[in-house]
Amino acid sequence: MQPSKVYADIANDVSYDDESSSFGSHLPPDAESLLQEEMLKLSLKDRNSTQEEIHGVHCLSPEESPAFLEASLRKLDLELNGNNIPIDQKKAYLKSQELFASQNKPTYVNSEEFRLRFLRCELFDVPTAALRIAKYLTLVLELFGEFALQRPIRMRDFSKIELREFRKGRYQFLPYRDRAGTRGRRILSVYPDEEWEKISTGLRTKIWLYLTYVAGDDIETQKNGIVMLAWFDTAWKHLSKRPVYSPQSSRVLSLCVRTTSVHICTPDTPLYRFRRSIMVMRLGKERSRVKIHVGKSVELMYTLQNFGIPVDYIPISFTGKVKEKYIKEWIRLRQLIEEERLHHSWTAQSKSNMIECPYLDDIIFRNGTSLLSHPGNIALRSMIAAKSMHEDNKYKNTKTIVLAVIAEIKAKRNESQTEDGKSSESGCRFLIWNEKGWWKQVQPENEQKAIQGKISRIVRETRKLVTANQKKQEVAELTSVSKSQKILPITDRRGGGTYMFLQSERGTSQKRQRLSVDEDCFGIGICDVEWICGNYS
Repeated sequence: MQPSKVYADIANDVSYDDESSSFGSHLPPDAESLLQEEMLKLSLKDRNSTQEEIHGVHCLSPEESPAFLEASLRKLDLELNGNNIPIDQKKAYLKSQELFASQNKPTYVNSEEFRLRFLRCELFDVPTAALRIAKYLTLVLELFGEFALQRPIRMRDFSKIELREFRKGRYQFLPYRDRAGTRGRRILSVYPDEEWEKISTGLRTKIWLYLTYVAGDDIETQKNGIVMLAWFDTAWKHLSKRPVYSPQSSRVLSLCVRTTSVHICTPDTPLYRFRRSIMVMRLGKERSRVKIHVGKSVELMYTLQNFGIPVDYIPISFTGKVKEKYIKEWIRLRQLIEEERLHHSWTAQSKSNMIECPYLDDIIFRNGTSLLSHPGNIALRSMIAAKSMHEDNKYKNTKTIVLAVIAEIKAKRNESQTEDGKSSESGCRFLIWNEKGWWKQVQPENEQKAIQGKISRIVRETRKLVTANQKKQEVAELTSVSKSQKILPITDRRGGGTYMFLQSERGTSQKRQRLSVDEDCFGIGICDVEWICGNYS
């Protein structure tokens, strides 16, 4: 029997009281001790690679080429149809092949897109990827039915009652990616409060499977993985003292997308120490990617910022209430996307014009919302500031600078396509928020017309700021000079001209630096002309 099941069964039988009760000899190991043991099992190289991926510094996904992908898919097919996987573990896979042969209907299980998900999830470890496919199909067959062996699971596969629980937002994506990597990873958050405990374990697993499968629709997410965030709040006063164990929850790791980091945020109380220990034990081999953060809500927010998580968009208030606005918008968007895909003109190569989550290098515009902190918008403003400060652009009109900015962004996009073979939809895009609940890409041929007005406003604002900063800098420099020297007006008795005169605070006997009225320096030396200083007449 697995240790996680042992302690979960104990937790079901024994009530845990924060003040007086304890498990005694049955108390599970401390979560931090479990993580240390897991890290010690890794080699120094693997440990460093794992930590770098958690922080978004490095991605463990290997370089891909058409020949490499073709060879991996061929090996995976041989593994699935061979004898290495026990028959009882791949019954669902064999069932999908029988349905395909008998009904002569295509099954997504045999598609390259589906199988590449699992290969990337296991970093192209073919035997492990084949086993993961078998486990995934077994789980969706059990939870959804035979149709899940012929087509991907959809939002319509949830009943009205299940959708009502889904909309409560105890599982939901954050609207923006983490800022630790180059392109950003999706962040899947969990809020196990009192409402979460009321959801059946089977429905929790169904929601989790759907969310992770949808995340894998994006190839960047398949490669870079997702970030998992589990948040426990001090405001939740009525949590159960008995964490419920479910056989299905122990198999939830048979996912189709890789988890690159897990952040567990909890208060520092005996109850939460026990709960996070149980959670760490259930994570299995993902345990080496766990980061535990302990403290109050504000402290946890500051800690998560260090890992690139946009804490402003974590859907929980300071009173511990889970916000449901974004998850409701997201569910409606998924329903629209799936309806679009059911259209007769849709193909596997088709791309939806409804974008769920921008990349970090996308430039996004949304009325009434400040997006200054988005990395793509920061890069845009930096580019505009650099052009505004350049001497050649100092007297150019706004439209000229806007056209130069758009041209530079297009060149960067084309360069990215040439180097990485990425489509124009994979980065450096101009995205505009549709009030119906999604981002829409501005087509390259319409960029100048649709974006020019928005960038023109940013150019005008930036040029004003640059001019104001330059004036402040000039005043600061002049003030620093004035601290050691007095600037006095003087008159030349011979020529009658009026000039500025820099004089040392120590007296008129020091060397003097003469300046004209526009503050151009004439040099340093003893005055050879008779001057009359207004302060020293």
